[in-house]
Amino acid sequence: MNKKIIAVIAVVIVLLVASLSYVFLKGDDDNSSESLDALLEVYGNANNDAKIDENDISIVQDIISGNKLFEDYPFADANCDGAVNEDDVNQIRKIINREDTTVHHLNHLNGETYVASTKFPIVSAISTGAANLLMFYKLLDVEDNIKGISYSKSSPPDATLFPYFSGMTSLGSNALNIDLDKASSVITENNCTALFTADNRSYIKNESDFENILNVDVIRVKAASVVADDWASAALMIGFLMGAEERSFELTDWFISFTETLEDKLAGISGDLPLSVASSSNNAVGSETSDYTKLVELAGSKYALDGVDSGGSAVISFNKETDNWLYNYKIDYIIVFNTMGYGTDVDINKEWERAVNFDMTEAYKNGNCVLISGDMPVPARLAYCAEILHPDLFGEGYGDKVHQEFIDKFFNDDYDVSKGTFLVTIDDIKS
Repeated sequence: MNKKIIAVIAVVIVLLVASLSYVFLKGDDDNSSESLDALLEVYGNANNDAKIDENDISIVQDIISGNKLFEDYPFADANCDGAVNEDDVNQIRKIINREDTTVHHLNHLNGETYVASTKFPIVSAISTGAANLLMFYKLLDVEDNIKGISYSKSSPPDATLFPYFSGMTSLGSNALNIDLDKASSVITENNCTALFTADNRSYIKNESDFENILNVDVIRVKAASVVADDWASAALMIGFLMGAEERSFELTDWFISFTETLEDKLAGISGDLPLSVASSSNNAVGSETSDYTKLVELAGSKYALDGVDSGGSAVISFNKETDNWLYNYKIDYIIVFNTMGYGTDVDINKEWERAVNFDMTEAYKNGNCVLISGDMPVPARLAYCAEILHPDLFGEGYGDKVHQEFIDKFFNDDYDVSKGTFLVTIDDIKS
């Protein structure tokens, strides 16, 4: 992958991504649209909507003729050479026809973006094996395009949710890294041209080795983000590259509609929001920058540890035996996330051990510490959190209802959420 920094438009890109609200098209049978703070971040997507089509060619032609200004449409530079001309029209036509070409797009890495070059279209790829990325492949129905993943022996892909991936031999010792030697044979046998991974720097630290030695392009998306625009952007990017555009439109539209409904209900709350803390690892709570903290906030709460210095980390260490600083904060709810899978034989007492780390807090003593499955897609996690934080507003079973609706629409298989374990309360443990 060639990281090309196009200086002439870099400032424009930053301003564009930071300030504009983009239009998400709902489909040919619906002329309405939703405001979407996300973008298919691919050069050639001149009008900044969710797809590349003839409308983008029209804009490029207007720029060439002088009727529009290049600086107003930086993604019109489809071949990313710093100028807009007929070469960009030809590039967009190749993209529309899904002809073999190289596309230029934004990659995300630790809060920053850079321009990456990727061989298009992607038919075969490898991937790091964190559940958030695997979930995107399942939801977009492109699992067959992924020929190899990495995961740890202690935490393989859930067999019920990901039967295709659970049968794969891991390409690494954990979900963060892929071994070059193991990957080489899979890449050669399947003609893989890309490696998908997350936007966190801890994933694929030897990115250049894959690019220069194995000749695969590395695509980085915000797979774990709970923010609607980032989540949608990841779905749109994967769908575009692997030929699942229509599916990505449906998926993104559903999620945006759901979050708008959630926001509308929460807007009616009078009084202060409950104070919450999220935890997704043993002996730690989420910092203000944690995706889990953001998720719980989006479900209708305020961060209880405002002002605590995390040193830039997504987590803050806490152990009930050695620390007491957490007890000095008013915390109404503690939401603990754990990977409980989609099986029917979950040992809730064993899973609850992570929550016991907080048993000396008032929230725990008041029955307001809950365990939520971190294996679920983001919309389902949001729904369960909203049900816990605002039971009078959403009602008992709201999480199951949203979760089942999402599964029925996007999982392509029969699954009854009532058979699994996705929410555990202290009452469940006592009974």
